[in-house]
Amino acid sequence: MGRDSNSGTDEMRRIAYEEVGQTMSPIEDSRNAIIAFLKETLGVRQVSVQKLVQLDPEKGTWEAEAEVHVPNATIAALGLPTHRKVLDCQVYVLRLDGDLNITAYELKNSAAA
Repeated sequence: MGRDSNSGTDEMRRIAYEEVGQTMSPIEDSRNAIIAFLKETLGVRQVSVQKLVQLDPEKGTWEAEAEVHVPNATIAALGLPTHRKVLDCQVYVLRLDGDLNITAYELKNSAAA
């Protein structure tokens, strides 16, 4: 299980597009930029983009919500032994510019209203 399923699927899609001489859609490019950013920044293995909205078609700006699973901070801080990793689900809100650079991101408030 050393390989991440997201990266394998993305690579297969990219190869399929290249074989027919097409490029990936702006939605897929945005999704891939978000996944790469969160994996690199947070050091997580899996990222699931839950929402992706184009804010301005002329500028090519996007807003997204992505779900990541991170080790439980309390268990890690206390050094408690567990048979399986205990993961917390966190949702991040991100903004991308027209060049698919992440211009802002934050942890979405998960507190119930």
